[in-house]
Amino acid sequence: MRKISSNGLWTIIVVSLMMILFSTFLVRRIASNAARHVAQEDDIREAIFRYEMKDHRGPDVVFLSINNQEPSDAFMRRFFDAKLSVKTWSAIAPATKPPQRWINDRETGNPGVALSVGKITWTSDHGVTVAGGYYCGILCAGAGDFYVNLKGKRWIVEKFDIKVIS
Repeated sequence: MRKISSNGLWTIIVVSLMMILFSTFLVRRIASNAARHVAQEDDIREAIFRYEMKDHRGPDVVFLSINNQEPSDAFMRRFFDAKLSVKTWSAIAPATKPPQRWINDRETGNPGVALSVGKITWTSDHGVTVAGGYYCGILCAGAGDFYVNLKGKRWIVEKFDIKVIS
């Protein structure tokens, strides 16, 4: 077995310590970026929903879904100033037979449109692509990708690239 010189041993120790310090720094940076992204994701979702509601010409009620789940009450309060009635997906009336042409509000019976957002993919610290779309009835649906960028302190939808429409 070969003996390691004291210089070689010190080199191994120094390199090992540098690797440990660098990986600790890298893990902390990744965790910090992930936490910052999570904190911004509701702002991104809100920007998309407002974008979809902005030029809305149709039913006066919208139903929201995030990753096929009910948005939190705190998230829903973000829309207190919306011109439309904003509700969660659970407010959609059950479908009837034969299938109805439109989805309706469980409470009022008025027709509405369901808006959904799904997975957020970060393309940079100031840009994301988000899967999402809308559904308002048998022949009224669309799905695609929203391209959203951070401008100043606000998230802005740059475009909606529709992939499926009916």
